[in-house]
Amino acid sequence: MSSKNTVQAIVVHEIDAAALGAPGWTLMTNSGLEHSCFMIRFINTSDVDIAISYDNASTNEIVRANSDVTLNFQSNSSPSGHVAMMAKGTNVWCGSLVAGVGAISLVGYYQV
Repeated sequence: MSSKNTVQAIVVHEIDAAALGAPGWTLMTNSGLEHSCFMIRFINTSDVDIAISYDNASTNEIVRANSDVTLNFQSNSSPSGHVAMMAKGTNVWCGSLVAGVGAISLVGYYQV
């Protein structure tokens, strides 16, 4: 009998773009990702470009104003049949040189 994979979504992490604009990074995930995610998406509904960091120091992603970026780790797994995921507990920070109007959201999916 084959097993079925079930997918669930993490709780949406969201910050107000008005909180940005100061030097440094704003933490999006207070205690890190609650699950290892095979896919995460950043949705920027604000009017400013934002940077994403996974180490509170380096810029790892750029999400332009009013756009989104999807990171599908499974499609990049190697060798075939293995599972690639963003680690449980990973913190995600967001930054911009100017405050904005709108929100930045982080959504993700994990396998149960």
